[in-house]
This record gives sequence, C-alpha cells and structure tokens, in this order.
Amino acid sequence: MIWIILIALALIVTAILVAPLVRRDGAAITAEAGELAVYRSQLKELDEEAARGALPASEVAAARLEIERRMLKTGEAKTQRSPRRERNLPLALAIALLVPLASLVMYSQLGRPLLPAQPLADRADAAQAAQQHQSFQLMASRLAERLAKEPNDLNGWKLLARTYAALDRQEEAASALRRAMAIAPDDAGLPALLGETLVFANDGLVGTEAQAAFEKSAALDADQPAPRFYLALAHAQKGEWQKAFDGWMTLWEMSTEDAPWRESLRAQLAEAAGKLGIDVTSRLPDAPKRDPDGLSGDQMDMVRGMVERLASRLETEPGDGEGWLRLARARVVLGERAAAIAAYEKALALIDPRSAEAEDARRALEAQRR
Repeated sequence: MIWIILIALALIVTAILVAPLVRRDGAAITAEAGELAVYRSQLKELDEEAARGALPASEVAAARLEIERRMLKTGEAKTQRSPRRERNLPLALAIALLVPLASLVMYSQLGRPLLPAQPLADRADAAQAAQQHQSFQLMASRLAERLAKEPNDLNGWKLLARTYAALDRQEEAASALRRAMAIAPDDAGLPALLGETLVFANDGLVGTEAQAAFEKSAALDADQPAPRFYLALAHAQKGEWQKAFDGWMTLWEMSTEDAPWRESLRAQLAEAAGKLGIDVTSRLPDAPKRDPDGLSGDQMDMVRGMVERLASRLETEPGDGEGWLRLARARVVLGERAAAIAAYEKALALIDPRSAEAEDARRALEAQRR
C-alpha cells in the first residue's frame, strides 16, 4: 500500500513540474486576442453611432481615443510579457525521469521499506505510554517549580526523585535525592535509594559515589538488604570474589525464605561460588519461585528502566561485549533466566575468550543453566 501512495505522489509532483515545460502560451495569446477583438467591436459600434448622428463629434473623438489607448496598452503588455512560446521537451523528459528516480534512491537510503506494519493494539499501547510519559513530564515540571519555592519539603523531593526515575531521568532523580538527604541526613533509606539510582544510571556498575551512598546507608541501618547486596556487587565488579561471596551469603542468611530478592541473590552466590570453586548447593535450598514484580515498585521501575535502556543501546551497538555482560547481570537481578542466558552467550561471542571476564561469564552462564 505504501508503495502505491509513494508512486502516486511522485507522478503528481512530476506532472506539476513538467506541465509548464510542454505547454505553449496559447492561453495568454487567446486572452489578448479576445481583448483586441472587443476593442475593435467597440470602435465599429462607435463609428455606427457617429454616422447616425447619435453622439456629438467631441464625445466620439474622446471615446475613440480611450479605446485606442486601451488597445495600445494591451499590445504593450503582450510585448513586455516574458516569451516562452516553444516547448522545452528535453528538460521535461529529464525531470520526468530524474524526479521518480531520485525519490526512489532517497527512500532506499533514508526510509525503512521492510519495516513491518505496527499492529493497532501496539499503536494504542504506544499512544497510551506517550500520554503517560507526557503526564509525568508535566507533573515533574510543576513539582520542580513548587520545590523551588518550598526547598525544605522532604516528601516533595522524594516524589520528584521517583517521578524522574519513572521518566528514566536518573541523573535528575539523583540530584533530587541529594536535596532530600540534605534535609533528612539520618534517613537510611535515602542514601540507599541514591546508590541504586546511580547504579541504574551507570548501566549496573557500582561507582564511587554509589558505593559511598550504600556505605552510609549501611552505617545508619545495618539491617537494610539493598546496601549489602550492592556493596557485595561492587566487590564482584572489582574481582574481589571472596568479599562478594561473604557479603551475599550474609544477606542470604538474614533473609526470609519469601524475600523477593532471594532468587537473584541465589544466582549471584552461585556465580561467586563458581569463581571461588566452592560448592554451596547444600547451603542454598530451593526457594519458592516469585514473579520479579514482587519487588518494591519503585526499585523495580528503576531496575527495568536501566535494563531497557541498556538493551535498547545494545540493539544499535551489538558489538559491545561488556554491555552484554552488564545486561546479563541485570537480567539475573530481575530473575529473567532465559534472557540472562542469551545475554551471556552474546557476551562470550564478543569478548576475549582468554580474559578473566570470559571465565566469569562462563561460570555465571553455567550457574544459570543449572
């Protein structure tokens, strides 16, 4: 259907461009001849009226002078008009061939002719998502304006941070959390949330500021699971597998059997144990399978935002082996075993098979396949 529309448009444009080149100026000539014929008829009628004595000689002379003036004016316009009497057939033929050909070449380079049609349901979902995104944008803008006038509103800064996180504006979410931490420096949950936000903004890597935030949160409340998890992850990303294993095992032992992070924690422990050559099967009894959506809503929104952003980037940069490794680890956190396995396989096809990262990825992949 799209090709028929494009061909029709090309033909219409070509016809518009070619028509003036193959048409003579007959219409203009006919119009001028018609005007002169009218003036000649008026002169004839004027002579007849004068012969019958119906008009005074002075009026006849004045009328004749006006008609002759108009005839001269018409003749001058005809002389001054840009002459283009002959058809320009070579140029017309060139345009008729080049316009459709150029359109086809441009579309083949810039268009996506093989892109399948989007189902109506998907279009409706996309429209709904766009509307929701616009609503969040408006809410964030209004909330930011209000907080500029009420900078000590702790709940307002928390809400703004969550809104920015939902919009995948992680850096701005982190800034809002820093403002909230300045208002409530003893709130252990704020630095933990800041650390998670920074991790998601950094495609799953625990950077210096994120690690410091987790350490502050753990110092304020040692029972929080998130700081323990991410601090152990920071050790793993540095190759400090024993520290990572110890941190995750401590979290495992203090977690209840129905804890929502239990399954992802099991995968991380299996990876670390494989790296260290430790058999921890007996220490990790089967846990009930849970929907990843059982995690905290705010945390899951940020995790999924980070994962989708990284996955979208890898679609355009599929040769990034390190990116596939980060995506695989993030899929593990979400409990998406099949997707994690696929990401690990892609990473292993790209990174140096003799590197330490490849060895870690193979062990992690084996752990996911068990």
